[in-house]
Amino acid sequence: MRRKGSLWQSILRALGDEAPLMTGVGRIMLLVILNVCLLLGMMPVITGGAAWLALYTVLLERKKWNYVTACGQFFRVLRKTLASSILPWLLTLLAVGGVTAAWRIVLIWGWTNQFFLLLPLLLATAGIAFTALWLYPLAAVSGMSWRQAVPAAFLLGLRELWRSLALLALEALLIALALCCAEGPLTLTGLWLLVGITPIELLKLRLIAGKLPKSA
Repeated sequence: MRRKGSLWQSILRALGDEAPLMTGVGRIMLLVILNVCLLLGMMPVITGGAAWLALYTVLLERKKWNYVTACGQFFRVLRKTLASSILPWLLTLLAVGGVTAAWRIVLIWGWTNQFFLLLPLLLATAGIAFTALWLYPLAAVSGMSWRQAVPAAFLLGLRELWRSLALLALEALLIALALCCAEGPLTLTGLWLLVGITPIELLKLRLIAGKLPKSA
């Protein structure tokens, strides 16, 4: 009887809220919930900026939330920041779409050997990419207005150049995984929809969190 009781107590301890196993399960579930919330929040497209801002806000404060409360906090932040984030998000999409179209024209017409054409395009691409990658984490943690956050994100991207390059590499990995999952079996696509984005975004935050200014 003692052995059975001891075994049962060990099982209960392993399944307790503070047990390493359950803590790990809770962290995974938190990322799953936030992944789904992000995809739902971005579905109207125009709400994409607020959705990314909400994701970074919850991830930065993830110790306060669990997979039950994180969803509510995500949509509270989304509603609160929606109006102010629409214009920055549309400008972000316009800038990214513009450089993408420019690179497509360069490749189609074979202008890759035109140095004086490629140099400004490379500089513009780097500036837009660095700003976009730092902008939403910076806005989430600092409480800056968008007018302040945009130039601050650009300067941070230049000052922390190696981190910016690492962010670009992670972004490229994210896009590659998305394309592979989209063309793969349905199970792989479902896995992506559940937890394809948030682990990489959490890794990005851990990479740059120490360089983001504290809330004003």
